[in-house]
Amino acid sequence: MTDIGIKQVAEKIHSRLQRYLEAQYHIKDPGLIEERHRLLLEPGSIAQRPFVEVTPSYAVEDGFSRLKIPQIVSDLLTELVRFDHPSESTLLQASGRCARSFLRQELR
Repeated sequence: MTDIGIKQVAEKIHSRLQRYLEAQYHIKDPGLIEERHRLLLEPGSIAQRPFVEVTPSYAVEDGFSRLKIPQIVSDLLTELVRFDHPSESTLLQASGRCARSFLRQELR
C-alpha cells in the first residue's frame, strides 16, 4: 500500500486540471501545444503550492479524573487521548476494551 500525502494529492489535482485544460482548449499548432504544456507545468501557473496549517496539540493537565463521570468512561477517554488521529479500528479496539472492563465490573 502506498502512502498518499498532501504532495501526492496536490500533484494529482494539478495533473487532472492540466489534462482538462489541454483537452478543452484545442490548438492545432504543435509548437503552441508544446509551449502551453510547458507553461502549465510551471509552479503557480495552475495553482499555488499546497499550504497545510497544523492544528496545535493541547495538553491534558489533570486528565479526566476531575470530571464527574464513571471511572470506566474516564479510562476510555484517557486511552483515546494518547492517539493524535485515532483510526476507526483504534477507536473500536479502545471502546471494546472499555466495554469488556465495564462488563467485568458489573458481573462482580
